[in-house]
Amino acid sequence: MNIRPYRHVLVESLQEIKSYQNREKLMINTGYEFLEGLTPGSIVTLAGASFTGKTIFMEELKSNIMNIEYNAKAQNFVWLSNSLEMTNLMNTLRGLSFKLNKSKREIMLNHFTDEERGRVIEYVKAVADDRFFLNEDPMTGDDFLKYVEEFCQAHRNKDLIGIDFDHVALAKGSDKKKVMDVIFEHQNHLKKAYPNTLFINVSQFNRDSLSRVADKSEDMKPRRSDLYQSDALFQVSDVVACLTTPYKLGVEQYRLVSPNFYDYLFDHFGEYNKTSTKVSFFTFGRIFIEILKNRFAEGMSSKDLFIKVIEKDDAYRANNPPKNSVKTQLFENTLLKLD
Repeated sequence: MNIRPYRHVLVESLQEIKSYQNREKLMINTGYEFLEGLTPGSIVTLAGASFTGKTIFMEELKSNIMNIEYNAKAQNFVWLSNSLEMTNLMNTLRGLSFKLNKSKREIMLNHFTDEERGRVIEYVKAVADDRFFLNEDPMTGDDFLKYVEEFCQAHRNKDLIGIDFDHVALAKGSDKKKVMDVIFEHQNHLKKAYPNTLFINVSQFNRDSLSRVADKSEDMKPRRSDLYQSDALFQVSDVVACLTTPYKLGVEQYRLVSPNFYDYLFDHFGEYNKTSTKVSFFTFGRIFIEILKNRFAEGMSSKDLFIKVIEKDDAYRANNPPKNSVKTQLFENTLLKLD
């Protein structure tokens, strides 16, 4: 136990705030609005069902954070990836597939064109410099503390130590809940012992979450209880973002919300209910990012839903117009009058 007079702690906090004001320290730019205000010494969790793009999204966050165009001090960042689900080959194929916009099968069966070869070289340069490290071996809770603390100690002078953990449920041990709880407790300890750390966890949802799949239903909204095995993960995380792809589950109209609360997502509005008081969202080509917890959010009316478009839906909308498009137009006219 480390008991200190509160005035000492307060002075340290004020000095740290001043270091940000003087631009001696910088907040972490991820390229995403829901992570504005993110600082070292934080834990971010990305959760969702299988095949919702969690790992790809985490890789994008890592790429942005480690890019000097996003963060001026990125050359003095390091990143440790704990990839417990996929082999090194599959990790590389996934990265190349994203970079080249080609399927993994196409990459395996066909030689690169000259143009593709240039993009492969760009990809290798981006992910293979000395700032990146990889662990593929599952760890127990105690292993995690030992090896990650050694890594943090070795890089204690860096401006940022990024550490991702994909997937936490694959940690080593027969009692998964106990092992996961221990790892999250260690993360909470390490972020305080090494305030230049940033942890990003990738976690599965419980299977029960799939029992609530339905068109135009608020039951589909992710819940805290959806997090697999461990409530400790929610408690220690500064941000919990849940990814969902309703279209893959056969849902074309997602949730049923008040349009006034989500007017910033107007371009994604789908069908209204019969009284035009609630609206759903088109799902085609979209990943929905639901924020269950955000310690960096400002005020009671902070945004808790974001949409990432991964495929244009012009053709889909033309063939599947909202059943109440007249009501949609009336609402749009009302917004124009308010402007």
